[in-house]
Amino acid sequence: MKRTFLRFTAVFAFVLLLAGCAAASDAVAALKAVLKNEHALFSVDHDRSMTLDEFWSLGCDEGPYMPKERSRFYVVDMDGDGAPEIVLDPGACVVLHHEGDTVYAWQFGSRHMQMLRKDGSYYGSSGASSGAYVRIKKFDGKTYEEEYLGEENEYEDEYKIKGNKVSKEDFDRMIAELIDRNFADELDFTEENIEKW
Repeated sequence: MKRTFLRFTAVFAFVLLLAGCAAASDAVAALKAVLKNEHALFSVDHDRSMTLDEFWSLGCDEGPYMPKERSRFYVVDMDGDGAPEIVLDPGACVVLHHEGDTVYAWQFGSRHMQMLRKDGSYYGSSGASSGAYVRIKKFDGKTYEEEYLGEENEYEDEYKIKGNKVSKEDFDRMIAELIDRNFADELDFTEENIEKW
């Protein structure tokens, strides 16, 4: 009986691993197709489907995006589910996430997603004296949920770690650990880089 259970557990784990690999492979293919304008994305901000070129031409609230040839992109598993997301940096960051048959696109302000790391964490600033270290916990269709790892408001002398008030010293220690994590690899937005990741 115990051997049967162990075999079943091993087979189940293997099936989950294969499903995860297939999901990651599907995400890579769909994201590459969007980057090459072969497949439409769904812009959450505009509430409609469009090509990346059309999306690019619309820019954002802060103004037009920089030209593609001067832009960068990052391949990062933002939510830790084993499948990559694409973060475009055309001036203001754009996150592309594959789910089902759709690639969703969210726009972030130019200061909202800075210092992107390989684990998906990043720094977002809302002003000269305040900001937060954040990670996207979960994507769900047109929405996503962020986890605030640490928040600072130097003007108010208020610091938080995962929502709990802490001293500046404790906050600085936590930030030092976050800053030690590896930054995400920055790739120029070229056909060659889109093909090779």
